[in-house]
Amino acid sequence: MSNIKIQQLKSKLLRKENAIPIVISITLSYYLLGKHFIDAIWTFDIIALLILFLIIWLMAGFIVLKSFFASAAELSLLIFLAQSYCNSPNPSIGSNNALKSLMILSILYIIFISAGSLYNILKEFLRDFKNEGKLTDKIITAVILLIFLFFMIYIIQQIGMVISPIVNDICVFKQ
Repeated sequence: MSNIKIQQLKSKLLRKENAIPIVISITLSYYLLGKHFIDAIWTFDIIALLILFLIIWLMAGFIVLKSFFASAAELSLLIFLAQSYCNSPNPSIGSNNALKSLMILSILYIIFISAGSLYNILKEFLRDFKNEGKLTDKIITAVILLIFLFFMIYIIQQIGMVISPIVNDICVFKQ
């Protein structure tokens, strides 16, 4: 579907009647900018690449946060219960062990729910990236997906860095 749109866009832009204005604009840019023409092109390329990275980062963040929202209620309830238990006047050793096992089991459950939700969202998202076409298209798609995967792992690590001090601060894990 998107391949058809790209082909239509190419056919509209790369017509013979569009070639003369493109050549004139490039020539004028070269003569107006002089020796800075190449610098201007590099600057434009770097800005375009940064915008592409920003879009990929936003998409990765949206997908990761969407998957974690599926388990956010369970995590907040678990932390609330654990902190309420820590504020109780007389916890016992048996209760501490029960809370430890409940916390570990619940965290594993939350990770499983989040991973399953992330997998389903990713499967739906990656359906648009088909490896059909030329070798260069396959390489570009692979590079974009690797950058996307890097940003996803980075965002998941940031979420873990925020949640781990909260969980480690619970009284049963301090002892």
